[in-house]
Amino acid sequence: MNLQGSNIDTTRIKVMDKEKLKSWWNALSIDWKKILYVNWERASNSKDIALFTMLEDFYAFEGMPTEEDVNNLDYEDILKISEIKQLHISESYEVAKVNNLIPLSFLKQLEILRIIEVFEDLSPLYDLQLKLFTFSSGEMPYSAMNMDKEMIKDELYENALSSIKLNIPNCNIQAQREDYFAYYYGDWGELFDGGGYSRETNFNGILEKLSTINKEIENAFQTKIRHYVLREHTLIVVRNYYDYFFNFFDASDSYLFMIFLFLHDIGKPKAFINGDMNMQHLESINIIESIWDKLPFNQNELKIVVKLLERDTLGDFFQGRISSKKSSSNIVELSKQCDLSPQVFFKLFMIYYQCDVAAYTADAGGLKFLEHLFEYKNGEKVFDEEEGLIRFSPKYWNMYLELKKEIELCQ
Repeated sequence: MNLQGSNIDTTRIKVMDKEKLKSWWNALSIDWKKILYVNWERASNSKDIALFTMLEDFYAFEGMPTEEDVNNLDYEDILKISEIKQLHISESYEVAKVNNLIPLSFLKQLEILRIIEVFEDLSPLYDLQLKLFTFSSGEMPYSAMNMDKEMIKDELYENALSSIKLNIPNCNIQAQREDYFAYYYGDWGELFDGGGYSRETNFNGILEKLSTINKEIENAFQTKIRHYVLREHTLIVVRNYYDYFFNFFDASDSYLFMIFLFLHDIGKPKAFINGDMNMQHLESINIIESIWDKLPFNQNELKIVVKLLERDTLGDFFQGRISSKKSSSNIVELSKQCDLSPQVFFKLFMIYYQCDVAAYTADAGGLKFLEHLFEYKNGEKVFDEEEGLIRFSPKYWNMYLELKKEIELCQ
């Protein structure tokens, strides 16, 4: 509709829309404001799941917005929130705090909605242009044939399916877990999913698929570097991640981080052959960037991967080459460059570092070498539940705590 030249006061309409938007926001509960704020702030460009939204488990929701944050937003921020296209209500603590979907009726551009359980009244969604609606168990969508009856009654679920099909006919309803993986990951989905309903992942299959991207990657995985073949080392690193850290991440982030670990040393063979191991991280970055369009992830996620590889600041720190102050400064700088908080980036960096160095221990399946870095009990590494990390031996654990304190001061 062309309003130019008409008698309609467009300025007054804009003012009315602005007031309507503010009234909508002010009427929301604090819990809804936080959910919408987090989805807006952390949402990626092309996925339904925000980057590393599950890291709250690691740092007791320190990354969640405060009541003051969400109550003091200006109009432009509220407008951007109202225009989000993807909403992911992933955790039971979020669902427990909201009992209806009425606030979503205002999100006219919402295309993807993923929720942990079925709400009885779905009518607030009927006027939206949803393209994908997923019932989730906190990890994956339910299958219509494999419902957890303790969480969602069959009747409620079936009513919800009928309601969405009738009132939003063009919406894709995710009723099977395999469909979810296929929707987001294409032919990578079955490899990530392991072909079943468990989280067991087809590591060898993923490695083989990566090897088919080009001959350079295939050859790199087969290259022997000093005492190990890269393929063998890589599988141990990924297994460490799966054994200790996989369940702390949301599914989307788990697979992104796992692919990162598969490729973290992919440039090392080239650096080794060229006689300059100082170039290994740069070589890895160059290869990863060259194949990223072949992987089911976006440019924001690539940015995080690159920054995790760019500097070996944790290795330098734990080997005494740089101070905690210098290391924390590097981490803060890198975190800003990939739009993560220093605390989240540090946690990701620590997980990457621990998965890698733990691969050089006999109990993990590698050669006996770096056992002195870790604390052991009954022949196994100790996992610190409070920190969400494998516990280092006293010297290195104290170094970790010192560095963590430095980073916490970088608010």
